[in-house]
Amino acid sequence: MARYPLSYNRGQKRLSYVYMPEEFALSLHKMHSSQKVVMAIKHQSGLSPKYLRKWFYNFLIMNNVPESVADFIEGRAQESVGSMHYLAKVKQADYWYLQVQDKLCSPFLQQ
Repeated sequence: MARYPLSYNRGQKRLSYVYMPEEFALSLHKMHSSQKVVMAIKHQSGLSPKYLRKWFYNFLIMNNVPESVADFIEGRAQESVGSMHYLAKVKQADYWYLQVQDKLCSPFLQQ
């Protein structure tokens, strides 16, 4: 498992970390792109990121990840989280992501 600090804020979304399989993280390369390029890729794929986000949230819930942890992973955590509570959420998110990582990656590994 790789946990990459992001600190992304947009509207009510507060995404602190991005979780991904370690092998995938090690294969990534830095890329500079504009919003125009990202929109072109979105148009070509036919998949809006918001639908991918909704699918992933449902995937987490269907695999018994507590709703509060799924909310944290998705960036839905409340802004006024105390440091001890926040640390607990990070540890819980690490634990639960490891529990579902194989299920998440298995359809891609079978191809």
